[in-house]
Amino acid sequence: MIGVTQGRKFKPSAMRLIDAAERLFADRGIDNVSLQEIAETAGQSNKFAVQYHFKSREGLIDAVFEARLPEINRRREAHVERLRSAGAPSIPDLLRAIFAPVVEQVDAQGKHHYARFSSQVRVDPRYRRGWFNSRHLAAVTEVLNMLRAATPHLSPADFDLRMYLVIDIFDAGLRMIDNPWTLSEQDVPAVDAEKSIMDTVIAMSAAGLLDTTAV
Repeated sequence: MIGVTQGRKFKPSAMRLIDAAERLFADRGIDNVSLQEIAETAGQSNKFAVQYHFKSREGLIDAVFEARLPEINRRREAHVERLRSAGAPSIPDLLRAIFAPVVEQVDAQGKHHYARFSSQVRVDPRYRRGWFNSRHLAAVTEVLNMLRAATPHLSPADFDLRMYLVIDIFDAGLRMIDNPWTLSEQDVPAVDAEKSIMDTVIAMSAAGLLDTTAV
């Protein structure tokens, strides 16, 4: 079992700010929400509550990751254990081990605010350090190593480029989750939209890693 890192302990008032920020950033974007609005949404009378607890917007974004990633990492470690026991896991199974724990992270209302929040942060060079440098991503590293072993036809540079694009595909899928218009033209029931999106993301990503033909 990969060593499980312990998450940072937050006071209840700080957690309310984290919950509010995650939801507002997910729904409206990182740059379209003020720190004062986050404090008000969290029920804080002090309009500088975010600065008091986290110093800055970047500090608050890092805190969201610190609050969520330990549990996500525990779920991913469970996936890794199953993959190890499988012997020679398929590329789709390996991709699902990376993606599924993020999609499984929902709030009290069953919404995927963390998934949509993280998809925005990862593509923003100003803030993504908190995700890429997280100490809670050991299981991601192990799955990536397993993916490298499963794709010997790709050079290290080609593998890195394709995984960068795979993450872009995943982020595009995450931004569709919880949106009522998603797949409406295809008459896909709302309850099946999440599964349909993720199955498609994994199929497209696996095809990209398997295809050795230069386009």
